[in-house]
Amino acid sequence: MAKPDSHQQCEKLLLSHWGLPKPVLAAFASKGLTELYPWQAAALECAAAGNNLVYCAPTSGGKSLVAEVVMLSRMHQAQQALHQAQQGSHRQAGALPRGLLVLPYLSIVAEKTAHLSLLLEGMKWRVTGYKGEEQGTPLAGKSERIAICSIEKANMAINHLIQEQRLHELVSVVVDEAHMLADPHRGAALEMLLSKLVACRGRCSVQVVAMSATMSGLDSLSAWLGGHLFLTNFRPVPLSEHAVFGGTVYAKAGQTSGGGSDANDWPLVEQRRLPVQGKSDRDALLALVAEVVVESHSVLVFCAGRAAAQSCAAMLAGELGRLVGPPSAAQAAARAELVAELRVALAGGVNAELERMMAAGVAYHHAGLTHQERGVVEAGYRSGALLALTATSTLAAGVNLPARRVILRSLWQGAGPVGRAQYLQMVGRAGRAGQSPVGESFLMGQGAAGSATSGQWAAVCALMSAPLPALCSQLVAQPSQQPAASMGQPSGSGGQAAGSGPAQPQPAAAPLPGPECNAQPSLQQLLLHAVAAGLVGTGPSVLSLLQSTLSYHQLPFADLADAARSALTALRARRLLSLKPEGPSRPSAWELTPLGEAVVASMLPPDLGLLLHSRMSNLMSCLVLGGHLHLLFMLQPDPLLAIYDWNAWARLTKDFTAAHKRVADVEGVQLSYIDRRIAGMRGDAATDAKHARLAGAVLLDMVVGDASCVHSLEGAWGQPNGLTKAGITRGQMQQWQAEVSKTAAMAALLASNAGWWQLEALLAPLSAQAAAGVRPELLPLMEVSGMQPSHAAALHAAGYLRPELLVCAAESEIAAALAAKLPANPLKRKDNDKKKQQGLGGYGTNALVARAAKSLLAAARQHVVLAATAKAADAELGGTQVDAFSLTRRQLCYTYQAAARPVRMLSAGAFGLS
Repeated sequence: MAKPDSHQQCEKLLLSHWGLPKPVLAAFASKGLTELYPWQAAALECAAAGNNLVYCAPTSGGKSLVAEVVMLSRMHQAQQALHQAQQGSHRQAGALPRGLLVLPYLSIVAEKTAHLSLLLEGMKWRVTGYKGEEQGTPLAGKSERIAICSIEKANMAINHLIQEQRLHELVSVVVDEAHMLADPHRGAALEMLLSKLVACRGRCSVQVVAMSATMSGLDSLSAWLGGHLFLTNFRPVPLSEHAVFGGTVYAKAGQTSGGGSDANDWPLVEQRRLPVQGKSDRDALLALVAEVVVESHSVLVFCAGRAAAQSCAAMLAGELGRLVGPPSAAQAAARAELVAELRVALAGGVNAELERMMAAGVAYHHAGLTHQERGVVEAGYRSGALLALTATSTLAAGVNLPARRVILRSLWQGAGPVGRAQYLQMVGRAGRAGQSPVGESFLMGQGAAGSATSGQWAAVCALMSAPLPALCSQLVAQPSQQPAASMGQPSGSGGQAAGSGPAQPQPAAAPLPGPECNAQPSLQQLLLHAVAAGLVGTGPSVLSLLQSTLSYHQLPFADLADAARSALTALRARRLLSLKPEGPSRPSAWELTPLGEAVVASMLPPDLGLLLHSRMSNLMSCLVLGGHLHLLFMLQPDPLLAIYDWNAWARLTKDFTAAHKRVADVEGVQLSYIDRRIAGMRGDAATDAKHARLAGAVLLDMVVGDASCVHSLEGAWGQPNGLTKAGITRGQMQQWQAEVSKTAAMAALLASNAGWWQLEALLAPLSAQAAAGVRPELLPLMEVSGMQPSHAAALHAAGYLRPELLVCAAESEIAAALAAKLPANPLKRKDNDKKKQQGLGGYGTNALVARAAKSLLAAARQHVVLAATAKAADAELGGTQVDAFSLTRRQLCYTYQAAARPVRMLSAGAFGLS
């Protein structure tokens, strides 16, 4: 019997054993994946019967492959069952099975979408990644098979599927980074999402997969989801951990807890001494980086903040050359190519500092860069053109960038000290199968080694050997966590600039005063949405919903019940829910009020929904038209910034138009107050906040109209110790731009359900315009991947109004259109002399414009084909047979005939394209 068992075990290590369709197996094979690690096969066995699965494996251990196999095999099996059920009957094809992949960070949505799209190309399954609010609701399209989105978007999708009685279509949900359940800011949203699925077990057969590398206390999580629990510490590439103190490297000796005063208790053993390379290299960082760069391996250096990341990158770029020698011809060419990519991505803008670093094979990465700059940096690092990358801690969780060596230059990252889970996320980037045979991490501490009372030795030892924190529900706020007047600010909001002024009090969101209205905000939102979905009505249904939460498995039930009573009381006080009285044949039941229906439809948290509802109600009688400024003022839950220098604010107000002054007057923002603040008079927090909201609205108004101006705005508005203490980066402006797009989209839904169609007609286009950063007429062109605002403006001016017209143009025509509207040419500055151009491989203005034209034409063609294919798929599912290729061909022929006329004659109306 031993041989059959052995043979069966070998079969399970083959991908072909796990029910994947042949085109998917072929796609995996093209990537070199045909076999599994034993732990992956064992994890798949736990989910083979359709069971929910909770598993934890180290970073770089192959977690994602397990989730992909479970999801795709589950969808394939469901599709086969559907086809078999329809054989021999005349029923119309039912809804195709769908999958939902939930990611915590938008920065990895595009990468995951591209990966799954390639895997499923042979299946003709449509994969959609949701990176912005303007894309609508996931899984709403008939032909959409897999949606990849954030936690918040996934909540929206689940709500719609339940309300439309389509939840049976969803057969697989994968949650990446499930430890986010313990995140104090977004954990409650993830718990709400999963709680609704648990509550609907009787209505659907969805399989839930939750995975993470940094979770502990998973028994309650697996019990909650009713799934199998699988744990492994397997890592295909070994990771060696080290600490550095005073230039001496200490290797981690074992997994002892550490923390005692006896030197024998410390889990670190002295290994070697590093050479210090000058005054700027006091912690011997340069030697650590040079050791791997000289062998053409990659290094990732995590720094305490943005300024530290930039200064560290500058030091490395200036010093590495003398230690590792000049780059090879191939490296120099690759870096010149990367600089050219950066200039094309910036569409006329220049980041001279970043260019100089790239030429040395170094770059920095943080939120102060635009997403175009970050994208080029990430691509250069993955390709090997860049070997040393300095970054802030957000890179560890938000972007997939492995390295041979990971260095934490500070025990303090971002807003606080590094925690155990965060540390594992960072060092887990070291070493990836197929890229490096080993992984190394180095944590640099301050003070004397071996001291339990001074310096950071004890803290470093504790961090490197601490157990993972327990996974704790964030749905129910404890007394110390109850908000005094929470605004329910959207996740990822810019908030106040760090260190730029006193905190501002938050306006009351509820129609009725009283602290009870702010009780249990997350539980309020869950109950409100559950009532809307029909999951909650009577008292027993409330109990059933509570039993579907993670909190039920972690908290005493009496505490959970008290929290639910407080939340229901608050919802009733806020006039979001009403209690329908008991009748002769029916019990009393909770139901939505018209206000509650509007807030639920918007997907806004109750407190923020009520705040915007109140503000929009006021706007219906006093909205200042002629621009977006008044709407942008209204859409800020809290000020985006805090004014630091009132003289700077006074100078900016001198350029106010009549519309600016009208908005200030209507909203009670007295400009004379600025003079009093300049004179040194003490201000009040509420008035300061109003001025800050106006300043944020004015800045956003310029960015929304033309996002290509962020570089100039950074100079005028963003200098440190100016309008704000910390300054405003172009990356921060883009973040605010995305946030206002999200809030405007939700506010448009709120206005629609409240009956304010006038506001809806203004807010919906504002959301799309804010997401793209262009004038409304340029929005169709911005649908093309890689299109920048300045590109769209130039092409539109030349008569290319839509992608369908662009695809029929020649590269030379597109290049001419781009060159005609090129901004004041940064390539002609003094730092771009002849020698510099030679260092960039000869990429002058004409070459860069030609490069951009070629890229945009290819992207436009792909956009048109994909749009036509999706249209054909939707038509086919709707009962109309449409050939995708024929539709694409007809569309291209039509646009070719239109484009055959002189470009200067083109107009949207002339060809029915408006």
